[in-house]
Amino acid sequence: MALHRRRWRIQDALLKTAEKRGHKVGHPKDGVWPVWLWIGGERVDWSIYERDRLRKIPLTKAELKSPFNTPGRTWKQIAEPSGLFTITISAEYNGKRRLDEQPRRLFERRIDAIVDKLEAAAARTVEGKKWQADFERRQRRRAYRRKIAGIEADRWERLRELSAAWNEAERLRAFVSTVEQRMKDLTPRPPRVDAWLGWARWRIDDLDPLAEDTEAVFAKVIQRPRPMSEYEREFGEEEDDEE
Repeated sequence: MALHRRRWRIQDALLKTAEKRGHKVGHPKDGVWPVWLWIGGERVDWSIYERDRLRKIPLTKAELKSPFNTPGRTWKQIAEPSGLFTITISAEYNGKRRLDEQPRRLFERRIDAIVDKLEAAAARTVEGKKWQADFERRQRRRAYRRKIAGIEADRWERLRELSAAWNEAERLRAFVSTVEQRMKDLTPRPPRVDAWLGWARWRIDDLDPLAEDTEAVFAKVIQRPRPMSEYEREFGEEEDDEE
């Protein structure tokens, strides 16, 4: 009972000291326990419990004769209440940290130092969140640059394809013109010659990216809408190239 009362005194002292430093106490909406602290806008959880102490005791005669006993083993360890407390502190981006009370360093005499530890946990949370935000921003920038590089590669490949199509169309036109000149020597000229020439020129125009009017060429060759990046959609502006 005395230990239980001492634990509540320690908890009360921690909460009052934290509140004096401007921190707020939080608890579930449907109850008053467990409690935690809001320090600089970050939640810090803590708990206090009595820790056990291990003690060696000799094995009984029955335990010595047991077939499950290791040969030569004459003692075992048992856990006993130590009368001393342990405080665990946990917060986001923090591993669970523990403070062990010592007989000559009872928690009642270390309240300010314990609150310092709680504040340090909150500070690590702030730093962790900042690092995570910076990391995600760098990742978004890298993804953005990769996307732009991909768009540039696609545009360059498209330009080469259009150029190749235009060159091929020019070669084909020259060939068809040569065929047309040769066909002038045919007497009489078969109707299918003109049909073939019309078909060939139609197919060449369909291949040639520059065969249409100026507006159509502009739309096909130059005006290709650029997709907006996630950064631009989120912030409404183009992303700079800083690290």
